Amino acid sequence: MAQSRSDTDVYVVEPLLPQRLRRPSDLLRFFATLIVLAAVVLLALVAKQTLIGLEADVKEGAELVPPLGRIAAFLGGAAVLIVPAAFAVERVFHRDGLRVAEGLIAAIIGMAGSFLLGQWLISGTLDDLRVLLTGDRTIEPLNTLLTSVVAYATAVRISRRPTWRMLMWTTIALYILAFFSGRQITIPSAIVTVLVGMAIGYATLYGVGSPN
Repeated sequence: MAQSRSDTDVYVVEPLLPQRLRRPSDLLRFFATLIVLAAVVLLALVAKQTLIGLEADVKEGAELVPPLGRIAAFLGGAAVLIVPAAFAVERVFHRDGLRVAEGLIAAIIGMAGSFLLGQWLISGTLDDLRVLLTGDRTIEPLNTLLTSVVAYATAVRISRRPTWRMLMWTTIALYILAFFSGRQITIPSAIVTVLVGMAIGYATLYGVGSPN
């Protein structure tokens, strides 16, 4: 009886699921960000004189900001590093270290990529784009630190956590304000830097894959 039962048993072998998945939505977001980036650059080149005038007006207004506002902007510049570090600690505490690792990979790629892209713009023949991003000053066309922070925030999907998302984008805005007040970044450069960071973050998510 036992022998007959063993002969009729059917064993189902389930295929092993992949440990990491490449989500098409990440790839779509990457391409969408590139499209927005191209549109922003084209519009900025067309309206270059308007942007230069707007930057001059905003700069004059920034000079009228009271010392307390400038201190807040400086603190925002420091917080742009503190918030990602705090988020990483929180994720590791909840045993989500793989997400933090993805963010670190994106941050490293973002820093290296923005530096190389900036050097190419400085030494290349795209003078109009270089002047647009630098204001014809000796500053970075793309802010390497800001690119890496945005790439990190995108790769760890901080947008899915409302509190952290609010903290992150608030500190990014204050960081941009601090650098803009010090004439270390232009408005087009800030926008392009954020979009490049987002594109690198989505590309990293799709390339590395998300935990299954």
